[in-house]
Amino acid sequence: MRHVNAYLLPLDIYFHIWHGPYMHEKLINDLGGYQWLAAQLKLKPNRVRMWKVRGVAWEYRNTIARLATERRVVLPIGFLEPQAA
Repeated sequence: MRHVNAYLLPLDIYFHIWHGPYMHEKLINDLGGYQWLAAQLKLKPNRVRMWKVRGVAWEYRNTIARLATERRVVLPIGFLEPQAA
């Protein structure tokens, strides 16, 4: 998915990207890409790249939230909240 300016998107499309299946992909891209994030977390890039599809692993979400704060990237709604069982 290419990075697009959210201000140019209709609200329903923006909502789908940020709150739908692509929210983790957008977050990773906004942070600097999967290779940058993998280097920060000392992980293999392929593992982080798969988070774009499967979602960010829970064990790394607090660290990613800290990195997002440092880089002034907004977290998706519910990113740090455990999923309902």
